[in-house]
Amino acid sequence: MISVPANASSVHDLQARAEREARRRVRSQPLSRAARLYLISDLSRRSGAGLAVIGGMIACLAILSSLAVPARALIWAAMAAPALYVARRLQQSYLVGGKASPRPFHWRADYVAALCVLGAAFGSGAMLLATGETSLLLSASLGAAIMVAGLAAALGHASHGPAAAALWSPAVAFSLFAALRGGGGVPLVSVLAIGVLGAFLIAYAVRRERAKARDRFPLSRRQPKVDPGADETDAVDLDTAADDATGTTG
Repeated sequence: MISVPANASSVHDLQARAEREARRRVRSQPLSRAARLYLISDLSRRSGAGLAVIGGMIACLAILSSLAVPARALIWAAMAAPALYVARRLQQSYLVGGKASPRPFHWRADYVAALCVLGAAFGSGAMLLATGETSLLLSASLGAAIMVAGLAAALGHASHGPAAAALWSPAVAFSLFAALRGGGGVPLVSVLAIGVLGAFLIAYAVRRERAKARDRFPLSRRQPKVDPGADETDAVDLDTAADDATGTTG
């Protein structure tokens, strides 16, 4: 019979602890430039679905609300539709190789700014379209519809955390204010439930996208670390940087 050393379990524990520590160090490392460019490319390709969700919800809510509050519905649509158009134009211009393509980091900053305006205009529908005469059921349904659409759009922008937050945060804030103005109850409970669930889903999706980019384009020893808040030069083409990174890591 083969005897198992008494300290075998402790050795396995030490190995597992060392593996967890190595993973933690990898997650704490900043993203390489190639990984950031990969996330920007992924953002430009996947964000169209999120914008389409918001566009469909704007059309549906504007048509339905025009039966009860036509003036408010018109004002809300007049704010949200142009903001959606600008964000869509920015996204499309990068995909087709427009003027912003050689400067991906500047394009990302412009796109997030456009999403901030879109998120505020879209989320304001939770207050503009809900009047004092609106029933609790309709108010809860309106807030839930805006938050679910904002959550779906934010998950489509999970390649960049600030972009996802630009769409999700205003939807939560305006829906929360609308629920508090309506006296709480069912609308407030639904807003809080969707808000907590959405925050966890977005945080998980953003973390997963960053981990995938970090694994695909790790930070090499020869490459200087990039400060996330630093002003990065946009003079490197996306495909060239990705190919270089692939050649370095392969």
